[in-house]
Formats: sequence, structure tokens, C-alpha cells
Amino acid sequence: MRARGGVGFGSCALRGAMRLLFVVAFAIVLSACGETSTDGTAAGDSTTGSDSNGGENSGDSGQDDRERLALPNGGPVDAVFPPGTNAYALLASGNCSQLNDEVATWDASVADVEGRDTIELYRSAAHACLGQWDEANAAFDRLGTPPGFQNNVCSRDVVYSWLGRLIEARRADPEFDPEFSPSTQDTSCPDEPPATDEPTDDAGSTEDPQSEDDGETDTSSEDGS
Repeated sequence: MRARGGVGFGSCALRGAMRLLFVVAFAIVLSACGETSTDGTAAGDSTTGSDSNGGENSGDSGQDDRERLALPNGGPVDAVFPPGTNAYALLASGNCSQLNDEVATWDASVADVEGRDTIELYRSAAHACLGQWDEANAAFDRLGTPPGFQNNVCSRDVVYSWLGRLIEARRADPEFDPEFSPSTQDTSCPDEPPATDEPTDDAGSTEDPQSEDDGETDTSSEDGS
């Protein structure tokens, strides 16, 4: 009876030890699988992160994608007196900050020589070029209808036409905010007519000698007689 009991106890102990080993081995396998899944998850996270960065970068590049528009064509010269600022050239070349600073110094003497609308024209154009749309709109609204440009009307009409399209587009779409660059084209403006009609004066001076010659001829003929 003892031998049987001893043998039975030994076999039970052996079975228990085998079960314990199986459980330990199974736990080790599960632990290894868990580590693999964790690495896989981390790799997935890193991939997701890189995708999200790519999305942000593409979004940023989209925000920088502003519409590009050309400034007024080069060519015309518009010297605003006093002090003789070539306002058109500053605008056409993209020196809008300098133009804005120059316009800020123009006083009543400029208005007397060039007309008040010339000041508001270049003030509005400089602000529009700089993306300062509230100031550009305000100056544009102060222009006459039609504007009164006393000198260099051709070049100022070119600026007015360019500026008018911008103001209209901005008012139709408040998100309209283009990026400007100098134009690659040129525009020619005919010379402004002179203040005095010099050809007429020359004609008159030419006629006077003729009348004098006629008088001298008549006098000599009378003397001869």
C-alpha cells in the first residue's frame, strides 16, 4: 500500500512540474508576442507621425501659394514736383515702401502743381502694393470721378487702371491678397503737350519778318520813284 501510494504521489508531482513548465513556456511566448506587437505599434506611430508632418508641410506650402500679379509695366516716367520724385518708376520696380515714404512727404505744394488726385493715386497704389488694403481703399475713395491729373496724364492713367482692377477684386473677395513682382513688359506713353503753344509762336514770329520785308520793299520802291 505504501509503495502504491508513493508511486502515485511521485507521478502526480511529475505531472504538476510538467504543467508548471508548460505554463512558464507559454508565458514566455506570450511575452515575446507582446514585445513584437509593441514594436509594431511604435513603428505604426512613427509612420503616422511622419505622415502628419508631411500633411502639415504640404499645408504650409499651400498657404504660401499666393496669387502672383505684375506691377504696372515699365517705361513711363512720372516726375512729381516738388521734389521731382519719379513715382511711376518706384511703383513699377516694386520699391513700394520707398514710394509710400515719399508720398507721405508730399504737401499742398505738390497738390498745386500736380493735382490732389495725383497724391491719392500714388498713396493708394503704394498701400495696395504693400498689402495694406484698408489704407489703399480709403485713398482710392478720395480720388475724383474721373480723377484730375494735371500733368503726365498717360502714366497716371496706367496706374489708375491697374489700381482700379485691384481695388475691385479686393472688394469682391476680402481674401484677395496677391504677391506683386515687376512686369516684364513695357508701355510707351506719348509726350505730354507743352504748356505753351511754341509752334504757333514760331509761326507768328516767321510772319512778322515777312510783313516787315514787304514794308521795306514798298518803301524802297517809293524812294526809287
